[in-house]
Amino acid sequence: MEASMATGPAANAPANSEGILIGDKVYSEVFLTIDNSLITEENLSPTPSMQDGLDLYTETDLRILGCELIQSAGILLRLPQV
Repeated sequence: MEASMATGPAANAPANSEGILIGDKVYSEVFLTIDNSLITEENLSPTPSMQDGLDLYTETDLRILGCELIQSAGILLRLPQV
């Protein structure tokens, strides 16, 4: 099963595993910080879910689960993980 997975987009990765080759560029890291966000920090604190009564722990848990689901779908579709 592993041999068949090597034929997808991961086959574009360089041999030294420092990133993934897309076109003629190698991408290895993505930086996401609050500094480059379009939404102010004040608008992030009471989320619509919290205003509807969902507690922070449950919302965070559901967000993490959603992100893992999207990432798993991308892996199964053999999409680059960048």
